[in-house]
Amino acid sequence: MINLQNLLAIVLLVILSNTVHASKVYIEGKIFFGPEAMYFIECNSEERWWLSSPTFNAQGWKNAKKLLDAQPRCDLDAMPCKHQEVVVSGAAVITDEGSFGHLGKYPRQIYFTSIQAKENESICK
Repeated sequence: MINLQNLLAIVLLVILSNTVHASKVYIEGKIFFGPEAMYFIECNSEERWWLSSPTFNAQGWKNAKKLLDAQPRCDLDAMPCKHQEVVVSGAAVITDEGSFGHLGKYPRQIYFTSIQAKENESICK
């Protein structure tokens, strides 16, 4: 028979095992928006990370959104199309490896706490 103390210990272990670990960094790269896709690729990388919605509240997001909105939308009813993209840098939180985003196909998740969009500029060397 399980007593209350053991039950609480089991619940705590389940909660801790499902906790997503993350670290805060300064990062540069590109954000992409398209059909069922919202992702970030760091400079000098090809790995796509799911862009999490807290980014939309980040300091500087309005300028990034303005640059994205100035491009033709890429939606399911407009396929094939080129994803909207914007070059950015800023402070972000990146998760440890896992399964994130649409259909869990992204190995990490990122959200920006502050972001600076770069118009017609490449910061990736």
